[in-house]
Amino acid sequence: MIGKSPNQNEGELFRPLLKDFIDMNHELALLADRIDWGYFEKEFAPLYSRTGCPAMPIRFMVGCMMLKHMYNLGDETLAEESLVVSDTTVQGNNTTFPTDARLYKKVIDGCNKIAHTESIPQRQTYTKTSKELLRTTYNSDHPKRHKRAVAAMRKLHTIAGRQVRELERVMTEEQRKMYEEELIIYNRVLSQTRHSKDKVYSIHKPQTACIAKGKASHMYEFGQKVGMILTAKSQIIVAIKAFEGNPHDSKTVGPLLERMASVNQKLPETLAYDRGGRGAKEVMGVKVITPGNPRKSDTAYDRKKKRYPFRRRAGIEPVFGHLKTDHRMQDNFLSGRESASINAMLAATGWNLKKMMKDLAKKSAKTLFVLLQILFGGPQYKLQTA
Repeated sequence: MIGKSPNQNEGELFRPLLKDFIDMNHELALLADRIDWGYFEKEFAPLYSRTGCPAMPIRFMVGCMMLKHMYNLGDETLAEESLVVSDTTVQGNNTTFPTDARLYKKVIDGCNKIAHTESIPQRQTYTKTSKELLRTTYNSDHPKRHKRAVAAMRKLHTIAGRQVRELERVMTEEQRKMYEEELIIYNRVLSQTRHSKDKVYSIHKPQTACIAKGKASHMYEFGQKVGMILTAKSQIIVAIKAFEGNPHDSKTVGPLLERMASVNQKLPETLAYDRGGRGAKEVMGVKVITPGNPRKSDTAYDRKKKRYPFRRRAGIEPVFGHLKTDHRMQDNFLSGRESASINAMLAATGWNLKKMMKDLAKKSAKTLFVLLQILFGGPQYKLQTA
C-alpha cells in the first residue's frame, strides 16, 4: 500500500518544522526545491497495491536513492550544446573470477537447492564431495597438481550433469516450467567449451560478458559495456545505456541517440568519438567524427581546430572514473537483466544532481556577495553624493 508523504508545512506544538532550524540556502535544500517530487509519485504509484501496511513515502525512498548515488552511499532542463562526446566503459557485475570448476560447483549447489525447495528426493547430493573436488582444482598450473586438478574438474562436470539430468527426469511439468530459466543456464554451462561463443560466466548474472581491455593490470573485465554521451563543455550526462554482449563501440552511438530522442532532448550537431568508434559517419542526422591524419594542405589553425573536439572528448575519461569511484558504478550489486542499465542511470543521475547542486551553491554565494556589496557600500554601489 502506498505511503503518504507528511505535510512539510504543518507544524506541531512541541515539534518545530524542519525548515525552521536548517540552512535553507544549503545546496541540498536548494536542490530539493528544484525537483518535481510529484512526478516520481505519479510514476511509482501504479506499482503499489491497495492492501497491506503503508510503505515509506515515495519521496523519501527516491531522495535516499539519489543521496546514495550522489555521495557513494532531476528533472532539470539541460544546457543544449552542439558538440557532445561519447565513449564506453565496463561496469563490473560483482561476480567471482569465472572458472569451469566453480561454475560446475554452483550448478551442483543450484540443483540441490531446487530439490530441497520442491522436496524432490535425490540419490546423492555430493555436497562434501564437490567441495573437496573444487579444492583439488586450485593451483592447477603446478606440475605436481595439474593431473589431479584436471581429473577433479572432469569429475565435477560429470556430477553436475548427473544432478541436472536427475532433476529433469523427476520434476513435474509444472516444476519444469517454474525452473526453466535455471535449467537452461545449467545446460549451457555444461555444454560450453573453451572456444564457445556467448559463454555463461556467472550463474546468477548470465548476461555477464568477458570484455578484453588490453590493460596490463586487468587483461579482461567481466561485466557489461556501458555507453555514455556527455556534453563537451558543461559535462552533463545526457544519455547512458548498458549493452548486452560486447558490441563494437560504433554500434552504441545509435541506441544512445535514440535514448536522447525518447525523452525529447534536442540532438546535437556533432558527436566526437575516439578511434575505436570508427564506423558510420552520420547517425540520426548527427555527424560522428573520429581522429584522423591531417591533410598536407591544412594550416596550423586548421589542425588546431580539428584537434579541439577530441581534446574535449578526453574529458569523458575522468567522468567515468568519478562514476565508478564516487557514484557506485564500479560494481553492479543489483540483480536482474536490466540491473546494469538501472545502476548506470542511477550513477549518472547522482553525477548530474551533484553538478546541479554545485551550480546552485555558486549562484547562491554570488547572490549573497552582491547583497553584501549593496548593504555595505561596494565600489560599484556607492551613492553619488553632491
